[in-house]
Amino acid sequence: MARAETVVGGGAVVVSADDGLHVHERRDGGVRWRHPGAPGHGYRPVIAGDVLVVPGGSAVAALELSTGVPRWELPATPHCEPLFAHGLVHIVGPGKRNLYAVGADTGEVLWRTTAEGVRPVPTAPGVVFAQGRTLRERQHTGDWRWQYGDLPAPVSGLTAAGDLVLVRMADQLLALDVHTGRARWQHGGLPYRVVPSASADVVVLPVEGELLGLDPADGAVRWRWAGTGTPHATAGGVFVVEPSGLTALDGDGRVQWRIPGNAMWPDLRVTPDLVYVIDAGALHAHPRHDGVKGWSATDIVALRAPVVADGVVYLENGYTLFAINADDGERLPT
Repeated sequence: MARAETVVGGGAVVVSADDGLHVHERRDGGVRWRHPGAPGHGYRPVIAGDVLVVPGGSAVAALELSTGVPRWELPATPHCEPLFAHGLVHIVGPGKRNLYAVGADTGEVLWRTTAEGVRPVPTAPGVVFAQGRTLRERQHTGDWRWQYGDLPAPVSGLTAAGDLVLVRMADQLLALDVHTGRARWQHGGLPYRVVPSASADVVVLPVEGELLGLDPADGAVRWRWAGTGTPHATAGGVFVVEPSGLTALDGDGRVQWRIPGNAMWPDLRVTPDLVYVIDAGALHAHPRHDGVKGWSATDIVALRAPVVADGVVYLENGYTLFAINADDGERLPT
């Protein structure tokens, strides 16, 4: 049975199952190779150039994407999903100096430092990570760029969007300038376990009974929308998923369209033309501009949101992976 979200890249489709890794050819679904070791902790494998980085129970291994031959291994238990950026695989493990920046091709540890068990976020020159109650950016060369200290609480999540790094701490959200590390703005009183959604155009915060659309520049409330759904901020608009339906908002928080649902999942996928949502286990594709139903795959009982890449939707039911034309829903031959 599939254990994690399908990963697509490098001409391959990677499925993590109970019996190990299954790597298929994107062009026809043929088996490229299989490996008995499945990722541990529920983390997805990561495609890093020409290797597949697999977070295991006690180590992180890199396998050649083309053959499955082992390339390198780092003996550290991963505390979050690895991050590939700037040719480096960033791995957060246990203990001191537990953030490793590893060359994707060679496995050489190029630099190490101490970090909290929160996945770093990529920036143009490097990565941002939490170190105690301090946020730091380190360039891919290992050089420090900026830091922001004296955080009021431990960091529970990091997000990068546009020219902001968003830091979630307890009931607060802090926005830092990605170039300088200076604080832009801060909001408090957020419900616990609520994750904001952000794009370069807007930061959407779920609060008590409504969504706030914040201006990324200064955090000012640009609009309010009465609802308690899961927001997905994208270029050009926001999509809000509730169990009873999907609502599309424009950049000013105005409702563009709404479609009813029976039991919609909070996760979805958005492309420039279509929105893909799971309702009562079935996949539906809706045009972004009006929400009218484009096509559906009602015969597949989906267990998670699809993966969309290069005009193909990959959807699995736990035991079978389906490849579907993203535009019209036609099943692709495998």
